[in-house]
Amino acid sequence: MKYAFLIAGMLLFSIASSQEVETLPRLQEAIVYVNSAKLIYEGKTDLPAGNVKIVFKGLSPYLIRESMTLKGVGDLEIINLRYENNYLVNERDNLKIRTLENQLRELMRKNVALEAEINALKDELQILKENAKLDKATLNAVQQYVAYYKKRLKAVHRQLFELQEKQKPLLKEIEKLKRQLNELKGKSKRKTKDLIAHVFSNRPQTLHYRLEYVTKNAGWKPSYRLKARKDKNKVDWTYQAEVSQHTGIDWENVKLRLSNFRPRYGLRLPEPAPWYLRPDKRPVYRAKGVITLEAAEADEAVLEYAETSISESDIDVEYALPQTYEVLSGGDPVLVTLQQFSTPSTFGYYAVPYLSPDAYILAEISDWGNYRLLPGKARLYYADRYTGETFIDPFRTQDTLKLSFGIDPEIGLERKTLKNFRDYKPVSGKVVVRREYAIEIINRKKIPVRLTVKDRVPVSEDEKIEVRNIRIDNGGKKDKNGIITWELHLKPGEKRTLKFGFEVKFPKNYPVYL
Repeated sequence: MKYAFLIAGMLLFSIASSQEVETLPRLQEAIVYVNSAKLIYEGKTDLPAGNVKIVFKGLSPYLIRESMTLKGVGDLEIINLRYENNYLVNERDNLKIRTLENQLRELMRKNVALEAEINALKDELQILKENAKLDKATLNAVQQYVAYYKKRLKAVHRQLFELQEKQKPLLKEIEKLKRQLNELKGKSKRKTKDLIAHVFSNRPQTLHYRLEYVTKNAGWKPSYRLKARKDKNKVDWTYQAEVSQHTGIDWENVKLRLSNFRPRYGLRLPEPAPWYLRPDKRPVYRAKGVITLEAAEADEAVLEYAETSISESDIDVEYALPQTYEVLSGGDPVLVTLQQFSTPSTFGYYAVPYLSPDAYILAEISDWGNYRLLPGKARLYYADRYTGETFIDPFRTQDTLKLSFGIDPEIGLERKTLKNFRDYKPVSGKVVVRREYAIEIINRKKIPVRLTVKDRVPVSEDEKIEVRNIRIDNGGKKDKNGIITWELHLKPGEKRTLKFGFEVKFPKNYPVYL
């Protein structure tokens, strides 16, 4: 035990007496997942021989310790790794602040010089105006002074205008720099995290390193732009992503890769629990295993990070973007384009007259499920016009995606009630309600159209309520839920009337609402 204590004491003395080296890693790349991001840094630093304390500064305060990996090329041994919170202004922000302050100082100097010239001209104007009030000895002297006064006054006003016009953009730039400086000073006070590495360097050397970790408070949301191309029977897709982050550090000129992985930490396999039955009591379940979404705080400094998809649909699809981006912490989302493709589509029109008198432009899109998309909002365009927004959920939608690209006013619909008759039969004690409807349609377009019309008849779920004598004209078909569907092909200018009716029979004073 004394020997072990002696070794520990030597280690503590070694760490305490080490030389300190600070390095600010350069963020090179961000792999953005749906719910987090892996940040990849590269850098180099000069190390002396002996015990060295390396401080890797400016890391995200939301980094997940288990995800940290540190790799380097150098002749050294790692003694200890730990983390510290840092509330001081980091060197990169300090450099930006000094640069902005220098720029502001130079602009202020120019503005002072311009202000001096402007004030001198204003003073001259005042002198000219005061001299104009003096009495002149002779007419000739007065005429000479008036000529001089007019000429000089015009010159002064022109020079004053030119100086004031020159000052306007300068004042705007000064105000802009002040706002940037205040914003940067506010940001620079935010907390960051430092990685402290105690190492033993066998010789003076330059350490080239690569540092990676996963951080919370980052992610991306998919969005889509769908443009209907009816003339070519296709829909053009633009698959986009809104990238945002609140990691406490700005991502400046970094390469982006977007992945549909959802990293999880501290995973444990679920175990089936016993199902206990007790008399006169609800079933009791006792679970032994859970899946933890958050990472456990651990003292181990370097653990490999395992990426796990949460479902078979959420597999390893990654998008490497060709250029670099700036994504500010807490700033507006950055919109990037991931993919563009077209899908075969069948176009027609769709109407439910009892809900709306409009005919909707309908696109039935096939072969869209092969692109491994994620749920997201979609903006819709028809004939280069924005028609609305919808939500696409690839995990729930059927093989054929049906979308409305707006309303076509050239197809007219009107639903009319032809009969609404209620009759009471005293002998049977039953009430009979008879209804009949007509749907009038006109195609005002100069081309033939395919139109799907839907309506409904009631369906009884009570044996005392009888729906009978259902009449559906013009080839309409009814399903088990009472939904009627007509598939129509209308010629240019064609009018069509669809009729249907039914009877409902039920006991008097029975609560039936029609």
